[in-house]
Amino acid sequence: MEELLREVLEKVSLFGGELKKVQEGQLRIETKTGKVDARLEKIDARLDKMDDRFSKIEDRLGRLENGHLEMKEKMDAVYNQVAKLTETTDEIRRDVYKLSDSIDYFRHEASENKEELYKLKRRIRAM
Repeated sequence: MEELLREVLEKVSLFGGELKKVQEGQLRIETKTGKVDARLEKIDARLDKMDDRFSKIEDRLGRLENGHLEMKEKMDAVYNQVAKLTETTDEIRRDVYKLSDSIDYFRHEASENKEELYKLKRRIRAM
């Protein structure tokens, strides 16, 4: 029976050594897991910062897009005003040309009327 007890003690001893190795391995794994967790926390913090930066960039991009749309609307309004002013200018030029023709005609008529009046006055004096 002593021999059986010795065998049991040897096996318990071997088991204790194996258990110690397993516990040491578990400790190393836990240490590595702790380091991995710390790294993951740092990565999470960096990702949060990046999210904040991307949000700011998206806000700025949205403001730029709105500004672009406002500028486009203003440019369209200016374009339409220029088109209307060009049409008005063309109409005014046509009207001025017509008015110039009418003035030339009235000058010519006035000149002929003066000539007729002169001739009539001369005939009246001659009588």
